[in-house]
Amino acid sequence: LRLDGRQVERWRVKHPEPGRTAVFYLEDLASEKEYELEVAAVSPGGQVSPTTKVRVRSSPALGRPIRLQPLRPPPAGPVTPWRAGRIQVWALPGLVKINPLKPEVLCDDLGPVDRPAPPNSLPNAVWDGKEVHLFGCRGEYVSFQLCIEKLLEQPVGQIRVRPGQITGPKQFAIGGSEIELFLVWYAKNRGQQWQPAYCVPIPHGATFEIPNRRRGMDGQQNQLVYVDLYIPKEAPGGLYQGEVLVETGLQERITVPVRLEVFEFVLPDRLSFWPELNAYNLPPKPYDYYLLAHQHRCVLNCMGWPRPKLTGWGKTLQADWTEFDRRVGPLLTGELFANSRRRGVPIECMYLPFGDDWPMPLNYKTYAYPGPWPKKGDDIQGIIDHYLKGPYIAHGLSQDYKDGFHAIQRQFIEHFRQRGYSQTEMQCFYGNKVTHRIHYGANMWWTTDEPYFWDDWLALQFFTRLWTVGRGDADRRLWVARAD
Repeated sequence: LRLDGRQVERWRVKHPEPGRTAVFYLEDLASEKEYELEVAAVSPGGQVSPTTKVRVRSSPALGRPIRLQPLRPPPAGPVTPWRAGRIQVWALPGLVKINPLKPEVLCDDLGPVDRPAPPNSLPNAVWDGKEVHLFGCRGEYVSFQLCIEKLLEQPVGQIRVRPGQITGPKQFAIGGSEIELFLVWYAKNRGQQWQPAYCVPIPHGATFEIPNRRRGMDGQQNQLVYVDLYIPKEAPGGLYQGEVLVETGLQERITVPVRLEVFEFVLPDRLSFWPELNAYNLPPKPYDYYLLAHQHRCVLNCMGWPRPKLTGWGKTLQADWTEFDRRVGPLLTGELFANSRRRGVPIECMYLPFGDDWPMPLNYKTYAYPGPWPKKGDDIQGIIDHYLKGPYIAHGLSQDYKDGFHAIQRQFIEHFRQRGYSQTEMQCFYGNKVTHRIHYGANMWWTTDEPYFWDDWLALQFFTRLWTVGRGDADRRLWVARAD
């Protein structure tokens, strides 16, 4: 493609599909302007068709143009933390890590290490020394941290953080469950240095101490509290004001003013970009993990959900969906997320349970390889021998193996149609490492996750082709073959 004589970047045009109309969008054009578009088709063999030229007109502008203010660094300091008796408090962005043994920024999170002053004496992206300032749209989380420092050698106990309501236009108030608190939990990194690692939920007004005796961290001088503020979808746009109270058992009280600007638009519940959190095992109480990711606009994708129980062999394989529907169904219908901020939106994508040895077993009967089949703890030579002597995968796997694959594939597609599981991308993914055979006792012969040998690439080609051929006229946007 060329537009007014200039090459259009290749990534803007989806790869054409046989028998289908190619649709593409050219963005960042001036509105309602005429252009000359040149189009040429390229065959799989590299032959290029004659160029066709057409006159096109860009669409009208959509609403008011968004004008972004130039990004500027926070104003120069110095600033002073809020102080009361034995403690002082200051605010910082949610992704900044502070050394719990002294008010020192870790990992250059606030800029170069040669900053002229400690972080509690300089303004940052959310704190100007006078108030915490945040902004976001309706339906969005905004966040900041409070760093609570003890100023004397003695421990400070019964510290509480109490968020008040944030009030804005038409006296609309944001508070209660819309403001969530987390005690930052510390762990040692590889360099044996303490650093923030986890966010542990705490109720409003829950007490903690510095140093935290439960953590056993000698010399702790400060404690971070992470504050998540959810802007309700019905909140009117405009400026909001409120405060967070920090107090101790000795009645030391610090009031932290909070200013929030809410934009008029609403963040949609359905994601246009998937921050996918990939996991190869299912954690205990997996629903809790899925709820947390879903609430925060992330997509958890774990292997290990129960497979349908199978009976039969080859073409006669039959799936029993009872346990699958009970465990996995709530993710696919959105029922699990009925009380989430993104209420009722099903999970965006999920791995299918297909693997080298499912739905058909991988053994001497289904794979024509007469050599040794190494087990956990065996020498790697058995794997090397298979690479050197094993058959081409498409010839080595039996027809029963392929028939069984397609039988269960068709049943997946039909069962999902009947149950109305129609909003989740189901991924046929072969995430194998052949060394898992001798390290963990897994039954697999090819490295189809990050393949590197020729036979691995042939295996990946075989499995993805097996899937796409058997998919038939099912929606290819929902029934995909994935390769990493």
